[in-house]
Amino acid sequence: MGHLPFCATGRRQLGRCFAVVFVLMFGVADVAQAAASNGWSAPVPVAPDYTGSANSFGSVSCASSSFCAVTDGTSDLFTFNGSDWSTITLDGFSGDVDSLSCPTDSLCAGLTDERQEPCDCSGVMTYNATSGSWTQQTFESDYEGSSSQDDIDAVSCASASFCMAIGEGLTNATATCSTEYTGVYSIYNGTQWSAAVPFCESASAAGNGLYGLSCPSSAFCMAIDGGDDVYTYNGSGWAPAPGPSGATFGDGTSGDRAVLSCVFSMFCVASQEENGFTGTGGALFYNGSGWSSVPIPNPADYPDLGTFSGLSCTTTSFCVGVNGYAATYQNGAWADPQAPDSGHPGDALSSVTCTSSSFCMAVDDAGYALTYSGASSSPPGSGTPPSSPKPKPKPTSTVPHNPSGPLRAKRITSTSITLSWGAAKGGPPAPTGYGVAEVVQGNERTIATVSARKHQFTIRHLRPHHRYRFVVWSFTADNSSDGISGTWKTT
Repeated sequence: MGHLPFCATGRRQLGRCFAVVFVLMFGVADVAQAAASNGWSAPVPVAPDYTGSANSFGSVSCASSSFCAVTDGTSDLFTFNGSDWSTITLDGFSGDVDSLSCPTDSLCAGLTDERQEPCDCSGVMTYNATSGSWTQQTFESDYEGSSSQDDIDAVSCASASFCMAIGEGLTNATATCSTEYTGVYSIYNGTQWSAAVPFCESASAAGNGLYGLSCPSSAFCMAIDGGDDVYTYNGSGWAPAPGPSGATFGDGTSGDRAVLSCVFSMFCVASQEENGFTGTGGALFYNGSGWSSVPIPNPADYPDLGTFSGLSCTTTSFCVGVNGYAATYQNGAWADPQAPDSGHPGDALSSVTCTSSSFCMAVDDAGYALTYSGASSSPPGSGTPPSSPKPKPKPTSTVPHNPSGPLRAKRITSTSITLSWGAAKGGPPAPTGYGVAEVVQGNERTIATVSARKHQFTIRHLRPHHRYRFVVWSFTADNSSDGISGTWKTT
């Protein structure tokens, strides 16, 4: 997503779940890998002779504990295969790769910044880790008012067949908006990126850049700017959404890049700028209808924490945010910030990605990487991946009944499948909604949640002639059912 994204459902984990107890072994340095008491490994250089203040990592993305990719803002990528790092030079690539989103072990999407004549462009790229091939698509600066403002600001992938790229420009390129600023977006369908499509931003938009983007599914994305403006995507287009009251995601300037992570449409977490996180500062949480702030402890060792530069949530009860330090959110509260990256020059964490509560990867501004594996660690390969995680069941009476089956495919096309099911019978409790997920290699990737009144859902942006397995379950605020499932093939 998250994507994604996010990893947990009301029942399981909404979004992508890769729950593997794992500790990183780097082949480039002889570094002890015993995790610290705070659950982080020791920092190690990603590549030989690649450390120092000039080698700042701006983005890291992991699809699983055996595949991660990092960019340093040049045309080089660094990939991790579960035991070793490799340096990938994109031969013939024009421009730089600014950020990454990797939904699978073989696909990454990223932003490109091409500022060379005759094209003053920004754009998007994809990298196939299996073949080593890459594609690139640039967008003319049709929607921007100055060369310093990119058309495309952020990218997020929900799956191998759905990635979203979004940005911001001025309205002098389109007559359909009465507001000063116009957003633009492009969608990757598994094969290619669409042409940039404009949409109208809110009247309060101040040109702060849509740098925060998270897509847990092809039916829901959220984007935020450096102020307090919010936009959501519903599967067909973007529209303004309610923003926080009395707080901002950044400092209100285009240079302050807000960060965002959504688990599903009713749980997103965003960076909050407010007096350097002193007093009431913290992170902003979205519950589907509004925003609230959850404060972060501010011990004396961190007099000015600042807003997050990286943020990743895998479930509604687990997030990690970084900005030099690392802060972990678990079960409704932020723990005291930690400094797991201390002890070498330039020890300031800049980006983080998590695939589960037992695997996160963070990078810093000096060419180092480290992992989070929870309270303890074990050598690679010694752990057994658990089945799709779900919350510990509460007393049986709180578990809703399954949707009435069987789960049916009401309509199938080359790119979509419409699922239908019956209402959950019995109780209490009555379900508050239903969740829909794709099952990929035993992991459930949440696509959407719908109200209890709805008994069908159309999954779009699928590949032709491809076999898919889906599961639908009922949930309440406290628990969820096991679900009903089925397998179908697109035409």
